[in-house]
Amino acid sequence: MSWIKHEKTNINLLPLVFIAITFQAEAQFSNYSDGTGFIANLESAIVHDSNIYRVPDEYSDSDQYLKITPEIKFIKELDKQKYEIIYKSDIAKFREQHSANYDDHLLSIRAGFDHTYRFSSFFEYEYVKDHEEPGSLNRIQLDIVDYNKFSQNFFKSTLVWGKENSKGQIKLSYIRNKRNYKNNGLDFLDSIRDELDGTFFYRVAPKTRAYFQYAYAKYDYEASNNYELDNVYKRLSLGAVWDTSEALSGDVNIGYQNREYDLTRLQDIDGFSYDANVFWNLKDYSQFAFFARRESIDSSIEEVGGFLRTSFGLEFQHEFTEKLSIDAGIAHSKDELVFDLNRTDKRDQVLTEISYVYSPILKISCAYSYEDRTSTLAIANFKSNKVMLNIDLKLDN
Repeated sequence: MSWIKHEKTNINLLPLVFIAITFQAEAQFSNYSDGTGFIANLESAIVHDSNIYRVPDEYSDSDQYLKITPEIKFIKELDKQKYEIIYKSDIAKFREQHSANYDDHLLSIRAGFDHTYRFSSFFEYEYVKDHEEPGSLNRIQLDIVDYNKFSQNFFKSTLVWGKENSKGQIKLSYIRNKRNYKNNGLDFLDSIRDELDGTFFYRVAPKTRAYFQYAYAKYDYEASNNYELDNVYKRLSLGAVWDTSEALSGDVNIGYQNREYDLTRLQDIDGFSYDANVFWNLKDYSQFAFFARRESIDSSIEEVGGFLRTSFGLEFQHEFTEKLSIDAGIAHSKDELVFDLNRTDKRDQVLTEISYVYSPILKISCAYSYEDRTSTLAIANFKSNKVMLNIDLKLDN
């Protein structure tokens, strides 16, 4: 399950594993004219999945399942303070493969304070009980009967000097993230991440800001059989964020990344990095979203350091009428497994969804997704087809 936290536009980002188009911004609060808001949302879906564990055809299981996703959000805005509480769960019950059942939960608490005209602070805490999307790791699990499940505690504090409309602005953030795996022998991936980020923005045009960013993160993994994945990650980036018109906005940066492992027998990763998110409103009823990213990721295989992932994707949303719309997206990624020169994974995803708004509180949609991973290692290949019928109920004040 993918929790999209910071959205720049109202475009409904498709639940593709790699399409997580976000902006480097603090927790965004919903806007209400009276400063207070309540939203209750209930999504339900009947899904057929041809390969629920994302394994080669000869090992695959197909199944149908019912998915229920309730969400409650409360926002309170005072004179110089904002608060937001979100609870969301994702519960799935499979028809035959009962061991694949899951119930995921998210509790998010956010607070923002304007201490003076120029100085503000933001705080965010999240507790997540979740599962990993099968096939998203470089680890091959042919005998899997239960999704990899974990719990996570996330805390972020940010100090900001200056406003977004100021000539210059400085943001300093501290992040602490603790993740613990619950099954499938992945205890060695239990980790604590402590991260410091600093960003300096400088306005170069009325609606364009350039920025310089430095990130330093220390990963502390659980030791297992004289093996530990502890490492330090550093990233230096130069970028620009713009919102030049109602039609075009974006955030693009390029830089250098380095991941250095404590164990000398693990191969370090360094090199070019980038992160781009661009939104284009062609007309009031058509929107495009594009992303591209190059990043290093810790491996989920024992005695292996990490790998490089390059990904890009495009999403298109079009409203035929006020009630009828289509949402379509494609994504491609390439994993270069630096520990093995003979293995490269390529992954393609396609999703399309047609939605009909029956009433202000009821939306019905049907969706189809296709996923294909091809690898130089044959047992890492898989294909899947998924068909979904969704009903979405929404209430707010």
